[in-house]
Amino acid sequence: MLARQALAASGRAVGAWVERHDAVLFLSWCVWWTLLVGVQFITALLHATGGQWSAPLDDTFIHFDYARSFARGRFFEWSAGNGFSSGNTSISYPLFLAPGYALGLRDGRLMTWALGLSGVAHLTFLLGASRLLRPLGPWAKYLLPPISLCVGFVNWSLCSGMETAFFLGAWGLLLLVWDRFVGLPDQQRLSLSWRGTLAVGLALGFATLTRPEALPIALLWGIAMGSHLTRRRLALLLLVPCMLLGLWLLLCRVFTGEFAQAGSVAKLVWFDPYLTAVEKLLAIISNLRFIVTRTTWHHFSDAPPFGLVLPLFALLPLLDSRTRRAATVIWLQIVAWCLLVAQNPHVRYQNERYLVIPTSWLLVLSAMGVAVSLRGWGEARAQRLSWGLRATVVFACSWLFWLHQAPNQRFQRWFFARACRNIAEQQLKTGTLLSKLEPRRIFVGDAGAITYIADRPGLDGIGLGGYHDLPFARAYRHGVGATIELLERVPAKDRPDYLALYPSWWGELPETFGQRIFDVTIEGNVICGASTKSVYRADWWALDAGAEPAGLGSERVVDELDVADLVSEREHAVTPLKREGEVFWKVRRRGRRGREAFDAGRHYGAGAGLMFELESASDQQRLVLRGDGEPRQRVLLRLNGAPLEPILLEPSAEWAEGSVELPPTEGRMTVEVVASEDGLSLSHVWLLTSSR
Repeated sequence: MLARQALAASGRAVGAWVERHDAVLFLSWCVWWTLLVGVQFITALLHATGGQWSAPLDDTFIHFDYARSFARGRFFEWSAGNGFSSGNTSISYPLFLAPGYALGLRDGRLMTWALGLSGVAHLTFLLGASRLLRPLGPWAKYLLPPISLCVGFVNWSLCSGMETAFFLGAWGLLLLVWDRFVGLPDQQRLSLSWRGTLAVGLALGFATLTRPEALPIALLWGIAMGSHLTRRRLALLLLVPCMLLGLWLLLCRVFTGEFAQAGSVAKLVWFDPYLTAVEKLLAIISNLRFIVTRTTWHHFSDAPPFGLVLPLFALLPLLDSRTRRAATVIWLQIVAWCLLVAQNPHVRYQNERYLVIPTSWLLVLSAMGVAVSLRGWGEARAQRLSWGLRATVVFACSWLFWLHQAPNQRFQRWFFARACRNIAEQQLKTGTLLSKLEPRRIFVGDAGAITYIADRPGLDGIGLGGYHDLPFARAYRHGVGATIELLERVPAKDRPDYLALYPSWWGELPETFGQRIFDVTIEGNVICGASTKSVYRADWWALDAGAEPAGLGSERVVDELDVADLVSEREHAVTPLKREGEVFWKVRRRGRRGREAFDAGRHYGAGAGLMFELESASDQQRLVLRGDGEPRQRVLLRLNGAPLEPILLEPSAEWAEGSVELPPTEGRMTVEVVASEDGLSLSHVWLLTSSR
């Protein structure tokens, strides 16, 4: 009897001590798990690279590029001299990387700062998410750290140096601020001060600026979790993230000519110029199917059925009144995020890093589900038997899940190390070699490590880097020819004098406009675009030579449409008929004795074509079309709705040209060019006049 009383007293004393030091114990628990995973991945990285700091993704160095610009006092500039760029995925993340660069962590060593920042962000995520488990008891939050790090590809992305961990930290910060000023469902406050409104609004805004597509997620959280607030207070705190993102989009519009970020234009399915609305919708549905199967059937388990353990645990908080509301909101966030990233075909690449954020939310829900299952220990024998049965089921499911997740954990550590080695041996090495050549500007197809390590100006052919207001991201979606057309608009002194490309990405561009000087080849490639990166000395010899028709003579050009030049097409209000023509490009002579000239254009099938506007300046006018000269092409024309005589473009080894006299017109005129049964390859349109 005395022994039992002593044991009970000792238990109460231990419980009181734990309660007094609960905050410190939980923080220590979170730090231990974060360091455990971080040390495993960092050790694998340094072992694979021989001690060289690197990252598993070239995209990580895009953040580093922008961080360097901030450290040097330049505002959102990817590369020196390129002007404002919207190509960085995260608006806020480079701001927090910049101090590391300013402190001297240059080259790959900035990865150490990024990893430290990721660790702090993940701790913030755990502290914020722990508030969601508070209704289930003080012990429940201790389940969160091990469960949040129990999936291999999540840990891979958290250690990648990308903004994933940073965004989760912003989400955790939002929970902490929300709990402080508004209150989570178990401790809601009926009033909200102006100071609290501003603090919560800024927390929502910070999450939005970390990943702009998070705005609907932030609004969803605010509306669902703040429904008890007055409409005025709720509207005010939701207005802050909308205003911050709106200001960013306005800056994008002013400096780049696009409201959309360059990354959205370059990646999202809605910006694909060649897909119909139905085809875009089908692509999104296909991506959604991939998201569900890839996570449950691959990343959660090496045997498909056991990947369902996490989603099943994540459903349990919906059954408990204490967690139902928060769980419902998080499930809605997961669905909303997946719908958003399904618009990006790149969701299938880079180790599915876009799926880590909703997966992390799912892991929070799973921790809540395990805690819900383990509640209910009581004094009655029936309660203890029920708890024992539930605990046995939870333990069995958890053991089976881990048994089939452990191989994924080992693979992800190996994959992380190999990817870091690939980037170091190819991208970082290429940048180092290029820096010794002191290039004026480097043309790249991946705006990341090469220009960062070389520390030389660059021009990104995909458009994430950006060059003033030229729409390189949009041109990339249309094709290589559209990109070269924009290079014609870059001043000759600013054009790249070196190319660092994967030849398979760019067709004939490297061999036409470059002289290969060296290759960097890696073995065992798992992450780079190809095993070989080739570097060329650039010579844009055929540019600027095709701006006039071959048979110009004494006539002068009144107006000109350069087909596949997106700037020229925008200026002339080009509208495709039926569907957009695919871009092509060639280098051919202008007439039999003319010099060789580059020009790009569009291929149109029978019945397709384009409508555009030209500025009329005289009654004596002639419309000239340039085609690729293969095969014979009959072109149908309409001027302001009235049919004109068709133009025949004869087969030719040179650029083929044909013309038609126009009736007298005044002001701006609308021209329709339509392909006949032979199709049409159109590259240029001129309006000429013989009058002075």
